[in-house]
Amino acid sequence: MNVTLVGDIAGRVSEASEGSDRITACTVCLPSGAVKHIRKKLRGVPKWRDSSTERVGQIVELLRGEVLTISVVSLAKNVDSWVHFWK
Repeated sequence: MNVTLVGDIAGRVSEASEGSDRITACTVCLPSGAVKHIRKKLRGVPKWRDSSTERVGQIVELLRGEVLTISVVSLAKNVDSWVHFWK
């Protein structure tokens, strides 16, 4: 089976955390043959930054039956370990 990975990052990847204290990344693993079908289902979906918690839940439910895996990570930039990362 061929797979397609689709990912997105919300937030600014930088040492500074002012005005952007979090980075959230999501990757979805899709069967390559289903990509067009899944994109049609997602037409009109707002960007993550414009979505409500309820809307994100609806998107996840829609994708749950279609995708192979979904991975989400959210990192806080306002912690000591973030500053040490850049050294």
